[in-house]
Amino acid sequence: MQRIRLGALLCVLEQSGEWEGRSNASSFRRFLIEEGIEPKAAYQYMRVAEAFVLRLQLPLEELRKIASSSMRVLVAAAKVANTDNVLQLVDIVSSMPRPEALETIAQGFGDEPSPLPDEFSKPVANILDRVGELTLDDKALLYQKLRIALPANAR
Repeated sequence: MQRIRLGALLCVLEQSGEWEGRSNASSFRRFLIEEGIEPKAAYQYMRVAEAFVLRLQLPLEELRKIASSSMRVLVAAAKVANTDNVLQLVDIVSSMPRPEALETIAQGFGDEPSPLPDEFSKPVANILDRVGELTLDDKALLYQKLRIALPANAR
C-alpha cells in the first residue's frame, strides 16, 4: 500500500507545483533525484496511483487486493484500466502470477506492456526484460561475465 500511497502523494505534489521552490530543481524529475527518490520507480507509482486512486477511485478494499502485486503488472493494468474493466483487472492482478497476469492483460486488453524505451532493439529489450527476473546472485554472475566478455574499448 505504501507504493500506492506514495504514488498518489507524488501525483498531487507534481500537479499542485508545491515541489517548486523547495530545492534548486528545475524539473519534477530533478526534484525527485534531489530528494533521494528514484525517478523511474516514482513515475511507476504515480502511473498506478493516478489510474486506480485518482481517476477510477478504487475502494480501499480493492486497493489492498492489488497492493502486493508486481509493479510491472500494476503499470500494465493501469495503462488499460477504465470503469468497465477495473474489477476484472483487480482480479487478474491479485490472483495471477506475474507472467500470466502480464500475458492476460496484453491479450485481453490490447496492451503489450513494455517498460523499456523504444530505442532498444527487440532482442536487446527481451534480454534486459529477463534480467529483472534474475536473483541477486545470478545478476552478479551475469554482470561479472559480461565485464570479462566485453572488449577493453567497450567498457
